[in-house]
Amino acid sequence: EYVYLNDYFSTIYWRQSSPLLKASTRYVRLRAWEARILPYWEGKKLCEVTPSTVNEWLAKGEGDTKCKPTYLYNLLTYLKGMLNHAKNNGALGVVPELKRPKYKLDKKGFLTPREVSKILSYEDSRASQLAKVMFYLALRVGEATALTVSDVDLVGGTVRINKRVYRNQLDTVKNGKVAVLPIHAELMPVMV
Repeated sequence: EYVYLNDYFSTIYWRQSSPLLKASTRYVRLRAWEARILPYWEGKKLCEVTPSTVNEWLAKGEGDTKCKPTYLYNLLTYLKGMLNHAKNNGALGVVPELKRPKYKLDKKGFLTPREVSKILSYEDSRASQLAKVMFYLALRVGEATALTVSDVDLVGGTVRINKRVYRNQLDTVKNGKVAVLPIHAELMPVMV
């Protein structure tokens, strides 16, 4: 209970938990800890993490235009994970009940059916071809740009999604699962 949060993170938690994460996840989480969590909790003990101190910390993040509500949710999840780890390892007696604040989330902008039709109607554009692949296969940009000829089975009419481009490097797909997707008839001319 009298262990400093930053010390526990660096000497125990991160050393034990980071090897279990994919490299890309490890990179993103460590940056979040270093930029948003550890600086605020510097000099504070694990037992000083209470619902009220967490709410103060989150309120500070709300004022930062770089911190979207979903990012704050992630930060809170990371902190809760470490507190549970500390409890399970005897460094913390009780994990405080930390609830996610209710934020008004921005609505994501989606393309209308008319906008999609317009994009898909362009025949000659390489960008239009990429858009068609993404649309008909429901791929992320990184998954679509990582496709190779060997991923496409024209005879079987399928595409194998097993990698993505992430931070300009090939990586495993985001969810870690390889998918074999059928090629939509409208997409077949683009795939040939």
